[in-house]
Formats: sequence, structure tokens, C-alpha cells
Amino acid sequence: MYVQKQSIAAVVVTYNRVNLLKQVIKALDGQTRQVDEIIVVNNCSTDGTAKWLSGQQHLTVINQGNLGGAGGQNAGIRRAYERGHDWIWCMDDDGRPHVDALENFERTQCIELEKYGVMNAAVYHSDEPQAGCISLSQIVAKSDRASFELIGAQMFNGTFISREAYEKIGNVISELFIWGDEVNYFMRSVRAYGAVPVLLRCLHYHPRTSLDISTPTWKQYYHVRNAVFNAKTLSRFGKIGVAYVIGNLAMRSFRGLIRPRVLIVGIRDGLSGRLGIRHNAYGLH
Repeated sequence: MYVQKQSIAAVVVTYNRVNLLKQVIKALDGQTRQVDEIIVVNNCSTDGTAKWLSGQQHLTVINQGNLGGAGGQNAGIRRAYERGHDWIWCMDDDGRPHVDALENFERTQCIELEKYGVMNAAVYHSDEPQAGCISLSQIVAKSDRASFELIGAQMFNGTFISREAYEKIGNVISELFIWGDEVNYFMRSVRAYGAVPVLLRCLHYHPRTSLDISTPTWKQYYHVRNAVFNAKTLSRFGKIGVAYVIGNLAMRSFRGLIRPRVLIVGIRDGLSGRLGIRHNAYGLH
């Protein structure tokens, strides 16, 4: 699966963050290895994003309703595949690749990586890059001996999906909406290939994100529902894996991070496979 001289498209999903979008497009335009196509999926932004995009003639723009990060990645990946690209480079509007990320993606390719159809950049905190890689120890991330690791992938923050992987794994499940679609695709990728390698010299910057007491209840709902759905449909530990995830979520609820009502409806919908955009029906804001 050697990638030199193959066609690579970048997919960026955006919603109401036009200033951040401008930064990531600037980072893509400035790559030392030119991106063959930049596809931007605008999830019905209301902050002037559509107007700005209309003036960027070098971009391929998809304007659609707000289908969340999952629906945005689904649309962008599908378009890139339909246009014949060999690799699809996925990210959101609040992250950005290092200037030589794409060049180092190509240079990192080796015999050991040929069997993998999904790979990921090493993701660093954009507000504290000197702290090291989000998912890997600083020792591993800064190693001069290793070019990749088989742990710690942060999906859709500099994720590379090959054309063959799309045909083998399928697309992102758009009905997951937000928070959990990346875990779902990671688990499916691991099931298909055994691992998602993290390319240690291919850097991507992204802000810290986590579930905390200030997280809106509607986001809490998707976190719970999708975690349970992923465990039920993809966990290799079966019912034990589902019980573990539910227990972990219940502990977070006990600590005040998830509202009890949100926990109940999220678990119910996750177990029953009731996907789609549902938070409005429950009056969650």
C-alpha cells in the first residue's frame, strides 16, 4: 500500500467556526506536499462560512443540513471516494496539520505499514504542543528510532483512509451524529486490520476535548447513546463489554458529569440501536 505519487484528498467538516476553518485551509494550502483536492463539508453554518467558501474557488464545497461530525465526514469521504482519490485525509475545522504532515505521511510508508488501510497522525494539543502527543508517551512520540506506533489513534484528527479500506470497512455511520462516530470507525478499522497505526512524524494539532460538568445535556446524550451502541455492536467482549461501558457511564453520572435522565434514555437508545438526531425530542439543550 505504498502511497507516493497517489492522489490524496483532504476532507474538512465545519460548523459555525469560520475563523478556525480559515486556519485549517491555510494549513492545507501550505503543505510541503500539495493536497490534490480539498473537500469542505459545511453543516449549514450561520456565521458567514458559506459566504467565505463561495469565494474559495480552489475548494470543493458540500453544503448540507447540520448532520453533525458523523454526517459531515460521511459526505466528504463519499465524495472523495467517488472522485477517485487513493487516500482520504480526514479532519475537523478546529484542528490543523503541521506544514509537512502530508509529506511525512508519504515518507513514513514502509513494508510494515503495507497491510494497513487506515492510519492516523500523531495528535498534539494545539494549546500546549510541547506537552507531547495526546495518546502516546512523550518518549514514544519523540523517539528517533520509531516511525509509527500501533496504539493511541485519535480518529478524524488527521486520519488517512485508503480507497481499499473504504471498500472494506464502509463509510462513517452518519446517524451517530456526534461523539462516538470516531470510536465506531476506529473499532471497525481495528476489526478489519488489527490496528490503526499512529504516524509519529505526521503531526496534527487539536484542542483538548472532554466530557465535564459544563457539557450540554444534548451532547451528554450522544456520548452515552453512541458509547453503548458501539459496545453492543462492536465490542469483542460481548455482554461483558456492554456492562463495563454502562458501569463506567453510571459512575460518571454519579460524579455529576452526566444527568441521570440523559443516562437512562441514552442507554435505552444505544441498546435498541435507535440512532439519528434525537436530542430535541427529549427536550435536551
